[in-house]
Amino acid sequence: FFSTGKRKGDTVLLLGPSGAGKTALFFQLRDGRQPETVTSMMQNEGRFVPFSQASQRKAEQLQPLQFVDFPGHPRLRPSLDKYYSSTLGIVFVVDATDVANQSRLAAEYLYELMSERSLRGKKKLPLL
Repeated sequence: FFSTGKRKGDTVLLLGPSGAGKTALFFQLRDGRQPETVTSMMQNEGRFVPFSQASQRKAEQLQPLQFVDFPGHPRLRPSLDKYYSSTLGIVFVVDATDVANQSRLAAEYLYELMSERSLRGKKKLPLL
């Protein structure tokens, strides 16, 4: 994701089922800390060089990315469409301590995401 050159999109989407830890990851990337979080009903957005990258290199050498922590509730997913055109990559988050309860929801969400027509045409779209 990180470079000093030009790229078409600059948005990294943090996606996954509700309660997976997307908001905690967002704040860890932005601030290097893990605050207490609650289930989100609105996205968190920010343009920054991730905390660990900023500390390893001079932050001014790297172009900041737009990070979007999007809520996992299925009713909110249609609102994701506006981010797809500028998506550089997707980080799909699943809580490893709660796989038994989240596996079906995560699998369905991931299938929907991979079937998304707006993303199918994007070549080399990293999905982590």
